[in-house]
Amino acid sequence: GLPEVKNHPERQFLSWFKNYWSPHKYYHVTWFISWSPCVRCARSVADFLEKYRNVQLSVFAARLYYHWEPEYQEGLRGLCRCGAQVDIMSLQREAGAGEGPDGPGGLGCPGNFSDCWKNFVHNRGSDFRPWNDLQKNYDSLVTILQHIFG
Repeated sequence: GLPEVKNHPERQFLSWFKNYWSPHKYYHVTWFISWSPCVRCARSVADFLEKYRNVQLSVFAARLYYHWEPEYQEGLRGLCRCGAQVDIMSLQREAGAGEGPDGPGGLGCPGNFSDCWKNFVHNRGSDFRPWNDLQKNYDSLVTILQHIFG
């Protein structure tokens, strides 16, 4: 079986968030993460979203974790079935982005490196500097994600 996951940020967030959750409020949570969730975290998040129906989750990942493994693919599909938007972080905001999900997993919605760098990274006023082949990697990962979602 898979090892127990205790310190992954997805599980830490769920544990923290349960302390602040209210059935009388609606929540939209956005995650910018380096890697898509592992199998156990994806299951935990999907179970959480099933139980807490007033929480909407958008996940923007820089990379796909073990995307060639069927159980990891199923974990991502499970997140989408529970209403999560799963997408790849892009270099620039897509045209028309921010208008809601467009297709399985919400491909094409905003969640880019520049916005993340500007709003969530202690960057000391420096601009985001993309690395070589970032757009090529993005295009490849989007194609893989589209294949996973069918």
